[in-house]
Amino acid sequence: MKLIFMRHAESEYNVKSFISQDPNIKVGITEKGRKQALEAGRKLRDLDFDIIFVSDFLRTQETARIVKGDRDVEIKIDKRVTEDRKGFEGENV
Repeated sequence: MKLIFMRHAESEYNVKSFISQDPNIKVGITEKGRKQALEAGRKLRDLDFDIIFVSDFLRTQETARIVKGDRDVEIKIDKRVTEDRKGFEGENV
């Protein structure tokens, strides 16, 4: 089995230097993030994926959809890969 780990592309909170720990607050990726995800998808285009796991954060799901491209592979939201909430939502980094 081969696993590939990838962080989400640039998010709206990354640009503002805010911490995002609550998946109920919808923080998406930026235009730069979309370009980063497209580039990652191009670099990974020759790899076959069986499944893509993402956290329940919007930014991870958006990144995964772009990286996935036209591959016929499931994107599965799995809360086990969601970071722990420590009470810093919206705080400066």
